[in-house]
Amino acid sequence: MADKKRPIDGKNPLATYLQKTKCPIVLEEIILELESTNKTNPELESAKNELQKIKAVVAVPLFAEDRLIGVLTLGDKKNKEMYTDDDIDFLKTVSNQLAVGLERARLHQEMVAKEKLASLGTAAAGMVHEIKNPLAVIEGMSESIVSAFENGKRQTIEDYKKIVPQELKRINNLVQDLLTYSKPSELNKVSLNMNNILQDALNTYALECEKKQILTEKNLGTIPNKHMDFEKMKQAFTNLILNAIQAMPNGGKLYIETYSKYDKIFIKIKDSGTGITKKDLKNMFDPFYSTKEKGTGLGLAITYKIIKEHQGEITAESDPRSGTVFTISL
Repeated sequence: MADKKRPIDGKNPLATYLQKTKCPIVLEEIILELESTNKTNPELESAKNELQKIKAVVAVPLFAEDRLIGVLTLGDKKNKEMYTDDDIDFLKTVSNQLAVGLERARLHQEMVAKEKLASLGTAAAGMVHEIKNPLAVIEGMSESIVSAFENGKRQTIEDYKKIVPQELKRINNLVQDLLTYSKPSELNKVSLNMNNILQDALNTYALECEKKQILTEKNLGTIPNKHMDFEKMKQAFTNLILNAIQAMPNGGKLYIETYSKYDKIFIKIKDSGTGITKKDLKNMFDPFYSTKEKGTGLGLAITYKIIKEHQGEITAESDPRSGTVFTISL
């Protein structure tokens, strides 16, 4: 029986020989060839020794274009018979399919690695941009506070006491949001009714809606329970509700609807706000992408992640004349 898995580098004599010949080799045929000739063949001898070392009697090269990316090795047949030409032809076909699969897997890994690097770069750039603003405020206030103490400027001191903690809180919230977005989640799923989570999220912003003259209309249908993480789903809904409130600075209407269809639950959260342009709509779930002056651009990215973790989908439609509607399906 051949070894199940063994790394083979470019210096391996078996890999070197297969790279050169590009053909399957059979141990018994190599032995016969070496015995039937008076000339020494170091490469063939080394390949034979390597086959015996790994207890293989057949070796089939796997090529991606002209690159040797692997070797398929087999031990003795269970019935102890020799490998026939038909067997070798079949193994060639299998090796071609294996090579295609391995190459696709490699390309996929490279693509994932590039996407992770790109995402990391975006996150780093976003962090720098968002932290620079409050730091600039703190730096400016710090430079003036000494002079304020020396000259008895009470208002500047009061401003410092008020503004600096706010900006530090802003930085802390940004870091917490980034940790929430980037850290793998452990979901505590229990059987819950989506209407109850939505109502809880609405209660969080009831006073804010009243203060900004935002009318809330609900149409919560009869829907089955689903296994969900209460805190995560509440965070997703509060992010969407807050986003809707911020889109209606001069008041408006917040409409929330739930219904069940085709064994799925649907949630619609609609505002009558300023709407989102087509360009911004494409990027709105990307981390650090925000059209708001004080937005970190992580709220909707976190919401998207939470919905995906619950095997759901979230989409957005918007019209500058009538507002934005988010639709979630679970």
